[in-house]
Amino acid sequence: MENGIGQHQAPRRYLSYLPQDNSGLADPQSEQVVQTISNDLAELLSSPIADFWHVVATADSLIACLDSYLRFSRRPFDEPQGFPSDAHLQLSRRVFATFSRLVTTAGTSARSQNAQTLYDRWVLDMPKLLDLAAIYGPDNAKLLQQLLQQVFKVQPLYGRDVWDTGPTLTTNLQDVQQTCQQASDGLKQDGQNARLLTGLSDGVQYMRDLCMTLCYFLQAYPSGAQLLLQGQAGIVTQLTSLHDDLVPQMARAVTFASPHNQPQAAQVLHHLRHLVPASQKLTHLLVSQACLQASPVPQLARPPWGLGQAFSPAAKGELLVAAVMAMAQPSQHTQGSATLLKALLGSFGLAAAAHSAITKGIVHMDIDQQDYLGVLLGDPSSFGSEAGSSVLAAAPAGQQSQQALQTYIGQIKEVMPNFGDGFLAAALQHFSYNSEQVIHTLLEGNLPPELKGLDPQMPLQPAGKTGRGVAQPSSNGRPAASYAGWSDLAVAAAAADKPSSGAANPTLTAQQAARRSAHKATSRMLDARSEAEKAAQLQFADAAQWEYEDEYDDSYDDLAPFGNDGIADAEGDDEGATAHPGPFTRPGGSKPPGFPIPGRPPAGQQQQQKGNKPSKQWVLDGRIYNYK
Repeated sequence: MENGIGQHQAPRRYLSYLPQDNSGLADPQSEQVVQTISNDLAELLSSPIADFWHVVATADSLIACLDSYLRFSRRPFDEPQGFPSDAHLQLSRRVFATFSRLVTTAGTSARSQNAQTLYDRWVLDMPKLLDLAAIYGPDNAKLLQQLLQQVFKVQPLYGRDVWDTGPTLTTNLQDVQQTCQQASDGLKQDGQNARLLTGLSDGVQYMRDLCMTLCYFLQAYPSGAQLLLQGQAGIVTQLTSLHDDLVPQMARAVTFASPHNQPQAAQVLHHLRHLVPASQKLTHLLVSQACLQASPVPQLARPPWGLGQAFSPAAKGELLVAAVMAMAQPSQHTQGSATLLKALLGSFGLAAAAHSAITKGIVHMDIDQQDYLGVLLGDPSSFGSEAGSSVLAAAPAGQQSQQALQTYIGQIKEVMPNFGDGFLAAALQHFSYNSEQVIHTLLEGNLPPELKGLDPQMPLQPAGKTGRGVAQPSSNGRPAASYAGWSDLAVAAAAADKPSSGAANPTLTAQQAARRSAHKATSRMLDARSEAEKAAQLQFADAAQWEYEDEYDDSYDDLAPFGNDGIADAEGDDEGATAHPGPFTRPGGSKPPGFPIPGRPPAGQQQQQKGNKPSKQWVLDGRIYNYK
């Protein structure tokens, strides 16, 4: 029967795979168990599709068998490497083939039933997906990628499980780091304490395995980076703390204890040498895949509120700044080129990748964000206003003034987007290309006579034409001057009322363009503003204090009412809504049928935490800046 469960014989009892079964030929009894499991799976794989799914739907021992193998089998990066015997190699292939048949045959006429069975029976869950990545990612990356793509296609609920896993991973990593910190502090006081050294060894191995497993998972499923981060840099913050602060402290503590426990200390140092590059690669994958690569919004079965906005170019820009800020925090234990940020800049080309993503529009940032990002990355000449200056300086002389004008117009339209480019060009020429003065004048409404007669919506005319056009009536009935070139100011009668005190040069030189293109954010950092500019800034600040501040309302988000799911958003929460149970629970909080999940995060740990919004403030040289 293709689409249902008919009359079938009672399923066999599948054996579970235990840690001692990794012994291989050294333990004949374990070798026999491995061979039995392999033969049973071979028979299952050769059965008709209806019989195959009947066993999946009814045999708890099969699910326990697959789960135990994924949990306890040796990883390729474990030592000693390689399979203990040919039987282990054959079993590894048949386990993968079983999961492959599970996700590929869910596309039959019983698709919805089989896909739901896959999810409800815990045949696959987030821990098993990570285990699959750890076991098969190093040597079978292409096959793993095809398997995971099919998993998320057949059952979109797994995408939501990845999303829910992010906070759990962050919390687990933080807890393990605290335990290792305590063990390191204890070893510095008592280097002969073998119990502390054993605990430290376990923590280092856990963090190494976690980093390497996530690397293989993200290489096979790049959209997972966006889902795990959830638009925030919590995992990056923990990885930075691990790399820059904890690893050096653990290394010193183990070195102090090595004279008393030489073999075990040497093993911990060996794991630390693997943990450092693994944490670097994981951070690179998270940042590059979540922020710097063009990827569609993952399709989730029950998407959280604001999923699309979390992956917009602007959101990617904020996440990139937050991640780099987290990595740029000074450390007392790691200096110079040994920091995580320096490793990403040197080994993975983070600065060049960020510049490319901004140029291609994958990441959207305003000038202030780009300026600050360039400072953090140690390459201010490639980002923001400094990049604009270098571009102008390198441009041919005939293009410099036009490019400089477009830069100034863009700066003004960030604040006042309703004015036409032609009108702003005329205003810039009148105020000697001082964009701050133009903004100040437009805000106050004190336009000089030369500008009052112009249409505020006037477009910018091509620079190649010469001569003054004939004024045309505008849509609002006022005269609109049509300019052949942006360097011309119209309304000759109004211009005659103002005595000339030295006309501004309509053509900017390269030196002027480079000097004037310093954006307001960079000027604040360098204290390069004139007294007039500083006075204008004070007036803006005085006026802004009466403006509505949305952050005031957002501050109440953390005071969301205690509702049904514990993750209610303060805005737009539906009363009575049911939360997704998370990656380690199923609807109703049920556990996998027939067997526990030792070593996996219990359902009680899967509390959703509403993270704070990415900060839009930064501190540089003891001063606070805000790019909003």
